[in-house]
Amino acid sequence: HADQVVCKDEKMSIKEYENQKDDIRNLLSLLSQNEKISSKNRKRQVQILESYFGINGKERKTLEKISEDIGVTKERVRQLKEKGLIWLKTKVQELGIEEI
Repeated sequence: HADQVVCKDEKMSIKEYENQKDDIRNLLSLLSQNEKISSKNRKRQVQILESYFGINGKERKTLEKISEDIGVTKERVRQLKEKGLIWLKTKVQELGIEEI
C-alpha cells in the first residue's frame, strides 16, 4: 500500500511513523538538555532509537541493519529499542511533560 512504510521489522502508516518520529526526536532533544546520558546501555538505546526512526541526522535503518552495525543480534536491538521507548515514557512522566 502507498500509505504504509514497509520494512522487515514492522508496518505502520506513514502518518503513525511521522508522528512517532517527531515525538521521539522532541523527547530525546528535551532529555539531552535535562539529563546527562551516562549509562552505556542508555547511550546504545538512544543510538538505536535515532537510527530506527531516522532522527538527529541519522539514516532510518531496520533492526537487522542496526544489529549488523553495532554487532549484536536483531533480537537484542529490538529489546534495546523497546527499553529505550519505555525509558522515554518514564522520563516524560517524571518530568511532568504532557504525553504527546
